[in-house]
Amino acid sequence: MTKHLDRELDSVRSDLISQFGLVEQMILTAVRSLAERRADLANEVIDQDAIIDANDIKFEEECLKLLALHQPVASSMRWLFTVVKVNNELERMADLAC
Repeated sequence: MTKHLDRELDSVRSDLISQFGLVEQMILTAVRSLAERRADLANEVIDQDAIIDANDIKFEEECLKLLALHQPVASSMRWLFTVVKVNNELERMADLAC
């Protein structure tokens, strides 16, 4: 059972790192669109927000599923709660980039 949980946690971890990269790219593109006064870059940022929003929902559902199915304790449970909180902040940062 713990091998399955560990595998799922690793998957969530790698997906969260990808989410960090997407949000970072959105912020950089938003700043560049302002500096260069390019509407096409601003539209690109707005389009990417839909991806971030979908990932936000996916992360929350995945964390809740892991909590319900595996009933993790200690560090695994703290990690899942941290993912939910960090994911929420990443979604907020993406909204601010828009």
